[in-house]
Amino acid sequence: MMNRFIEEPREKYNELMSSPDKIDEILREGAEKARSITSPFLNEIKRKIGIYV
Repeated sequence: MMNRFIEEPREKYNELMSSPDKIDEILREGAEKARSITSPFLNEIKRKIGIYV
């Protein structure tokens, strides 16, 4: 029963582990997305505390 429950995540894990380039791509895309979301907020904070012009 438990093996069936974790079969899909295990397959995905094995797929990713066999492709380090895919992991790098996923991480790069995540970093870009996070940067695009947080950048405006960080710029506003920097402007308000006087370290950003």
